[in-house]
Amino acid sequence: MEAEADVVIVGAGISGLATSLGLHRLGIRSLVLESSDSFEDNRNVTSSRITGLQTFEMSFKAKGKHGDHEIRCVKRTLLLEGLANELPSGTIRFPSKVVSVDESGYFKLVHLADGTILKAKVD
Repeated sequence: MEAEADVVIVGAGISGLATSLGLHRLGIRSLVLESSDSFEDNRNVTSSRITGLQTFEMSFKAKGKHGDHEIRCVKRTLLLEGLANELPSGTIRFPSKVVSVDESGYFKLVHLADGTILKAKVD
């Protein structure tokens, strides 16, 4: 089976979903490929310095070499689900294991383990 996508993002982690959401807000469609069956496979906790994203659940102060910092923690699954909920239906494809990427003129051909070939304008 062959399908076409403007932008293919490999991995539905925080970076992949944030990139897809940023593109979506600019009106650019993307397809996110995730090899696991669901976000439940990622049960880790993520922490971050605050950079304007106020979605974290728990906060504490830390005194660092360069001054005080606010640190917030959140369950990774909750953050991933929150990002995913902002994306159009069908943007994330579970499970989709990429086995290879080939060039074909101006396009990239993304080969998946199930035999699907995605023709991507941008990889």
